[in-house]
Amino acid sequence: MSADDRNLPTPGDAGRTTGTRGTPAPVRLTPGSLRTFGLFLAGPLIWTGHFVLVYLVAEAGCTGEGPGLRVFDPPVPTLTTYVTTVVAAIACLITAGAAWRAARGAGHQRMLLITGAILSLLGAVTVVMVGMPAWFLSDCGP
Repeated sequence: MSADDRNLPTPGDAGRTTGTRGTPAPVRLTPGSLRTFGLFLAGPLIWTGHFVLVYLVAEAGCTGEGPGLRVFDPPVPTLTTYVTTVVAAIACLITAGAAWRAARGAGHQRMLLITGAILSLLGAVTVVMVGMPAWFLSDCGP
């Protein structure tokens, strides 16, 4: 048996590898690996959700017309920005802490978790930066 033959998947592993010349072991998504990827992506996803929500509410409240959009009239955009900024920043900090704690006990996924913690901290900073104009500017401009 050659070295190449030892790396081929067994018939029971068919369909669970990355290819005949790819990863020789079956690719398994465990709850631990799903949690790792969730913690890795949490900060950017929280920031994105915050940005989209704040933008859409401000856009609807400041430029939208019609009976359905009157519920977004000022001061709703500012209040929405305040509340979502606090909630999103706290969520980013919580996920950063969870990723950091998980990284201490992780083996080969340690760097992914540390990167996730850093991304969550950066997410918290960007959430605050997106929310800051609401503290200094009036609703919907001058």
